[in-house]
Amino acid sequence: DSKLKNIFNFLLSSILIGICFSSTNHLVFSRITIAPTEAEFVSIYNPTDEPVPLSDYYITDSNIDENLYYNLPTGENFWSSNLGQTPFDFLARFPDVDIAPYDSLTLAFQKDSIFKSYYSFDPDLSIYEDMIDLGDGTISCSSNEACPDDFELLHDNSEVLILFYWDGEESSPVKDVDYFLWG
Repeated sequence: DSKLKNIFNFLLSSILIGICFSSTNHLVFSRITIAPTEAEFVSIYNPTDEPVPLSDYYITDSNIDENLYYNLPTGENFWSSNLGQTPFDFLARFPDVDIAPYDSLTLAFQKDSIFKSYYSFDPDLSIYEDMIDLGDGTISCSSNEACPDDFELLHDNSEVLILFYWDGEESSPVKDVDYFLWG
């Protein structure tokens, strides 16, 4: 059965990746699935001895030169649909949840129901249903009830995925935590 095989592969790769990151002291992307569209997700692994609260963590796939995520503390030039960001780009803040020590969190880039229909289990979070939009439509389709079920956020041929931390203080810098580039 293909669903059982998908679940087995997911669990096996999560365990193996966890072993590989055992000496890392920060959150890491441990698995990224970019195709097919309904299966898009990322697992974020906590290789530390302590739970990591995610309320000051963000994720983006936008690398537009004019509007980069690291400008977030200034409140300017971190996002603009007028300057290159597309409905396929996103910038989202995590809700107030923790990743337990040596555990992973699965973030689906689809609605929960679409992810579950592919994998037969629920993601921990869905970008559309659980993540926090920073205003101005930083999560495409988040405020649009007509978002199609097969909306592709992660491009198969070329993309970047960036996990970063910012404590919300204007004087504090954005800190890259992990990133993944393909294509």
